[in-house]
Amino acid sequence: NDVAGIDEQHHFVSNDFATSNHFMQSLVNYLRIPGSFVAQWDALSSAYKKVIPNLQYANGVLLSEDKKFLYVAESVRPGVTVYSLDN
Repeated sequence: NDVAGIDEQHHFVSNDFATSNHFMQSLVNYLRIPGSFVAQWDALSSAYKKVIPNLQYANGVLLSEDKKFLYVAESVRPGVTVYSLDN
């Protein structure tokens, strides 16, 4: 849903659904089940790793300029959550 670049090969990506099944997506929306996540993408290995699971419709991600904090917005939960990153 959103991308925040760490460098040219690594990115944080928000994924609003943990499933591609449309029925399950509707159920998750209706019941507001936490299941979306933020992943870290590694273009060198073409792999991603979930770094922040169980979010409620993760929508936006922003990396601080010093790359010490990741800001995550969720459509269902009000406000923005700030995560400290271990560099």
